[in-house]
Order: sequence, then structure tokens, then C-alpha cells
Amino acid sequence: MIRFTMAVLLLGLGATPGARGDDGDAKADLARFQGRWSMVSMTKNGKMIPAKALEGRVAIITDNVFTDRQGEKIHGKGTMVLDTKTSPRSVDTAFTDGPITGKTTLAIYEFDGDTMKSCVANPGDPRPKSFESKAGTGYMLVTYKRVK
Repeated sequence: MIRFTMAVLLLGLGATPGARGDDGDAKADLARFQGRWSMVSMTKNGKMIPAKALEGRVAIITDNVFTDRQGEKIHGKGTMVLDTKTSPRSVDTAFTDGPITGKTTLAIYEFDGDTMKSCVANPGDPRPKSFESKAGTGYMLVTYKRVK
């Protein structure tokens, strides 16, 4: 299941819902998250998930609310809070629907044009420090492409 890094605990919110850090950077990053993202790759705990298993999987982000779905199946839904003062930039996601409802995951994220990459920890585990998913870490590395 994707614990979309994007997607977020509603703590310490500044003037921009879903964002902490420098107000300008936070607003800009939150704006970049908006829209529909197709999942193109996932590595979980060091194992690559087959592309066929990801077909039709999308993250839909509106304001600071995300939905991770595949057809009618909801893998997760919740809110996200970005922190642009960290390096790499980070996101906390608080799940309100799906298998880990009521839990929060910690992640890092980066953008490269219309590609977004996220590395996510399991609920209760420390935030990843780099964009890699090695066996034994439990981390999930996900790459998305913006749907135009």
C-alpha cells in the first residue's frame, strides 16, 4: 500500500494549509503537488513491485488532501503537511481512510519536472534520509508522473 508521502499530520500549520517551512517555498511545493499523478514504479523493502501490479494506480491531490487509488480500490486517503526547511524536503501523511487509517507516515519527496519521487517509512518508523529502499528498512520508494 502506498503511504503517499505527500501526502500528513495537521500540526504546526502556518498560513498555508498543509505546509510548514518558508511560506513561499511551502506554497510553491503544495501547488506542485496538485493534480493527478500516475504511479510508475515502486520498490518496497528492497523489492521492486512489478509494473503490472501498478497499472491504473494514481494519487490525486487537492489542497492538502490526497487519495491513493487503483480503479475503485482506495489504498489510502488522508491529509499531508509539507516541510520545506528539511533537506531533503519532507512530508507527513495522516491517513483517514484505507488499511492504515488513524496512522501517520513520515516521508521525503522531490520533484524533477513532471516526475515526483517519494520515500516513505512505515507508521511509527523514522523518516528516510535518502531516496532508497533497501531490504530490512521497510521503506517504500515510489515514482510518479504527472497526468496531463
